[in-house]
Amino acid sequence: MKNLNFGGIVSVLFIFFSNPLQASRLSCERVFSELILAQSDQLGFTQNFIGHKWANHKISKIYKDYNQWKKGVNSYSRSGYILVNTLKNPLLAIRDVEGKIRLIDDHHKFYALSAFQGFRSKPFKLYFRLIQDYTLINPVSGRFWTSQEMITDLLEKNHLVLLNTHNTITEVFMEFPTHISEMPDLPTRSLMSFLLSSFELPLKGSDFKPMIQFLLAQKMNSEDIEPFVGEPFNERNIFRLRDEVKKSRSIIEFLMNNLSSDRSTKRQEAVREYLRSLIEKL
Repeated sequence: MKNLNFGGIVSVLFIFFSNPLQASRLSCERVFSELILAQSDQLGFTQNFIGHKWANHKISKIYKDYNQWKKGVNSYSRSGYILVNTLKNPLLAIRDVEGKIRLIDDHHKFYALSAFQGFRSKPFKLYFRLIQDYTLINPVSGRFWTSQEMITDLLEKNHLVLLNTHNTITEVFMEFPTHISEMPDLPTRSLMSFLLSSFELPLKGSDFKPMIQFLLAQKMNSEDIEPFVGEPFNERNIFRLRDEVKKSRSIIEFLMNNLSSDRSTKRQEAVREYLRSLIEKL
């Protein structure tokens, strides 16, 4: 557990294991991948905050994509667009021990789709890619998963992150906001996403292991790099942070060591070569 304070703007307790060896060995490999169609009001979460500025950035991208889509199909159906969009790029989720579908990624995209459809509108359907089903047998114990085993497994995989809380992990996990619009704002999450996207080769969170934004914030904090200076989201500050990263061999190597294995081979190699080129310029 690490307590980060960035410029007095946000103080957050990040609850996750940055080193899998710190967690108990309950981790279950992805033994299946199931595409499902579900309604938006059936969805739960694995984090109790989002970065509002990054979510709003996602909304603008959704509208831009929608405007292109409707020209090609001669349709103005927003629900139809959401089905097509998520069938092509389903949101990653798990099924918890109670059978509830919970996002483990794409919280910002789901926020953007919900805003696009209308927060007060009727529930809409969208596609999810289940990568873990905790209603099945735990292959380690040979018994059904318990809530605590599930939470430990999610923590080990960096799929569960919580804002500073005085409750136990189990209590908070079962008391997440019921609607994505109720998620509180965490500016650090947005800033790290804008930072990654500012490089000559724009980087995405999906290029790296889960929760890279928080791991990167921790790494920068350990090197006494202050993320929040002046107007934190203007280009001047974001480019300042980008230049700080480009001057730090340890941060670049940290990013290289946390590359995702789930991206295409071509994309993985492109990101790896770009990061290598930054090291060569030092």
